[in-house]
Amino acid sequence: MATRHPIRCIALAASSSLLFACEAERAPSPSLADASTCGIVESALSLPSGVDEASGVVMSRTTPGTLWIHNDSGNEPVLLAVDAAGRELGSVAVTNAENDDWEDIASGSCPAGECLYIADSGDNGADRSRIHLYRVPEPHPEDAATSPAERFDMVYPGGPRDAEALFLLPDERIFLVTKGSRTQIEVYAYPGPLRPGETVELQRVRALSTGPVPVMDLVTGAGANPAGSWVAIRTYTGVLLYRAEELLGTGGHSPIHAEIGSIGETQGEGVALGDNGTLVLVGEGGGGGFPGTLAILRCDLDTRTGSTPTGGSALQGSP
Repeated sequence: MATRHPIRCIALAASSSLLFACEAERAPSPSLADASTCGIVESALSLPSGVDEASGVVMSRTTPGTLWIHNDSGNEPVLLAVDAAGRELGSVAVTNAENDDWEDIASGSCPAGECLYIADSGDNGADRSRIHLYRVPEPHPEDAATSPAERFDMVYPGGPRDAEALFLLPDERIFLVTKGSRTQIEVYAYPGPLRPGETVELQRVRALSTGPVPVMDLVTGAGANPAGSWVAIRTYTGVLLYRAEELLGTGGHSPIHAEIGSIGETQGEGVALGDNGTLVLVGEGGGGGFPGTLAILRCDLDTRTGSTPTGGSALQGSP
């Protein structure tokens, strides 16, 4: 078993205008009763060669112990399967898809059974006329290619946004979280059932900041647990864990904040969340051909729910 090093996680009592501030600007924890603890199960490990721009990660729902990872823009439309130690299990081409700027990935139930959802949503220049979501039945790691992907085109109200974070709640409820580099950090929802062949305008749910945020607080990934009760939103240096109903509500919210600077990432990008509080984090290698990284944390989310989370897609074999 890997040694678990404690990381202090602070539940921030926040209104809709207090969110991703610098550490010096963060409000103190309102009480010790609101504090929780995340532990490092595995510090940043090197991913296989060729995964130097790891951008998104999700736990498999059909192959226990498997993680799906992808690179971002400038790479082939390929999904890499790895285990909890970062060892490659397979490489699967996504048929009928292009990687303009893949930023995140999610998994969930779909008409075909269990599917993977890929957000082609990166837009650093805020100049894309539309972005895309791809949906494919989850493959097996040994498959050469997926079934043909379905593509769903999307636009934002009020013009382009840069988004690197996708999360999925039960019943195929799709959400994107914008990065916060040019405007507020915002949550957007895909309205109603997914509709291929249409360009659908996303609906703004709420803002998570009062304006653009500092570089280290930019949102780079998101993920919901399979039960849909918790959502993790990550930055370069931290992870915020929200109860889903608070994140999507109109009132205040009080996420648990975990500083992750000690795990050894070069450039943190993606996050996946299991029902037992397992957090999987991936990051880019930082250029120069250095491999991307994978780290695993465990968070005691039962301190916020009143019961121990159970079931779902925890990474088998994790301590």
